[in-house]
Amino acid sequence: ATEIQTVYKGLTNPGTPLSIYDESLAPAWLNWSWDISSDLANTAAVLSGGKSIALTYNAAWAGFKLHTATPLSTSGFSTLRFRARGGANSSLLLGININESSYSYFVTAYADQWVQLDVPLATFGNPATINDIFWQNKSGTAQPTFYLDQIELVP
Repeated sequence: ATEIQTVYKGLTNPGTPLSIYDESLAPAWLNWSWDISSDLANTAAVLSGGKSIALTYNAAWAGFKLHTATPLSTSGFSTLRFRARGGANSSLLLGININESSYSYFVTAYADQWVQLDVPLATFGNPATINDIFWQNKSGTAQPTFYLDQIELVP
């Protein structure tokens, strides 16, 4: 596997992470995406294990949305952590959002390189629960395939 670079530095995370995606979606989580092609069992570009999520934004402002009908408590967690990889020769600007809040966090998935992205929940107004997590295309045009892996909440 390719070395992971942590983009947001300075966090210490003692404790056990809560997995949302690792080889598959955690129970109760669903793919509610729009204007994308998705493969949640991709084997072409994988960080660890045998599967990752492959996503292709087919339109401007398309979004990958994970939803759970059972609100997930954020008590004891401070950070949304995920790993992202841009496609071959392409980087991608993503907007991250939780629960359709007015807050958004922008990150870049770099071409052919896995990076670990730590987004503090404070960025989203410290929600007490999470029902939705979005990764939205902020480029304004359709985009080539990129990848996500190991999506989790960490203390």
